[in-house]
Amino acid sequence: MGIRHDYLMDMVDRVGQALAVLIVGRSGEEARPDDTDPERAFQAEFEHVHPHLLRVDSRSAALLLRPPRRIRLYALLLVQRAALRGDDIDATSRRALELLLEAEAMEPRGDLELLAVLADGVDVATLDPQHRAQLRALGVT
Repeated sequence: MGIRHDYLMDMVDRVGQALAVLIVGRSGEEARPDDTDPERAFQAEFEHVHPHLLRVDSRSAALLLRPPRRIRLYALLLVQRAALRGDDIDATSRRALELLLEAEAMEPRGDLELLAVLADGVDVATLDPQHRAQLRALGVT
C-alpha cells in the first residue's frame, strides 16, 4: 500500500495546488485556508447541479458546466473532495481526467503535468477513444 498511498498523496497535493490557483489565482502558499476549503467551495458552486452531472457522461457534463474554467474547477474539487471523504478515488480520478480533457479541448491550457498525474491513476485503455487519442496527442500517454 505504500507506493499506492504515496501516489495518491502526490496526486491530491498536485490537484490541491491547481485548485488553489484556479479558485483564488494564487499558489497554495499564498492562499488563505478558507479560500481553498474544497467542501465549502464545492457546495457553494456545485451543490445543486452535482446530482444531475452524475447522471450524464463527461462530455455532456462538460457542456453543462461551461465555461472551461468552471469545468476545471468542478473536476479539481471532485478529486479533493473524494480524497477528504475517503470516496472511490479511482472512479473520481477518471471522471476528473475526462472533464479536464473536455475543458482542454474547448480551451487549451496545456497543464500536462496535472493530466499526467490523473492519467497515471486511471486505466487509460477504458477511456473513451476520443479521450485516449487526446492524451496521446498531448503526449501524456
